[in-house]
Amino acid sequence: KKVIEELNRLGIVVDVSHCNKQTTLETIAHSKTPVISSHAGCEALISRARNKSDEEIRAIAENGGIFGVTCIGWMLNDKRGAATLDDFIEHLEHAIEIGGIDHVAIASDTYRNGWDAESVHYAGPRLGTEDRWRNLYQALSAKGYRDEDLSKIFGLNWIRVLRAVLPEGE
Repeated sequence: KKVIEELNRLGIVVDVSHCNKQTTLETIAHSKTPVISSHAGCEALISRARNKSDEEIRAIAENGGIFGVTCIGWMLNDKRGAATLDDFIEHLEHAIEIGGIDHVAIASDTYRNGWDAESVHYAGPRLGTEDRWRNLYQALSAKGYRDEDLSKIFGLNWIRVLRAVLPEGE
């Protein structure tokens, strides 16, 4: 609790991506500033120790934070190297259904050019390339997402949380 209080006081974003469920929920309950999970998938879709439950996603949203959906393949799909853009979209849409459009974003936890095919992080051809975000934007637009909502998913939600947490003038 003292660490969370000090992080809040210093204007440091609290990230629960690598925390278990109990730690995640206790951290959110204690934090006075929005808490993020910068990169995870949805446990309801695939059970992984690092993926977050609906309860955790909902708590992050209620705290004003962000749930960042990762494109790391093993967190999105059971088959190594088989995660697709559709898998990513399924996780993104599930998180939006649970937490709302204002509390979900894409995670930026991959190399700029994506992952090598040999990597355990590999997420499939359309999701593991430099063009992945363009591919995602086009796919979500085709599904009927408005530009306003896409802007939130692609960065405005992150900016809102950073402005809420970082000290004035930083």
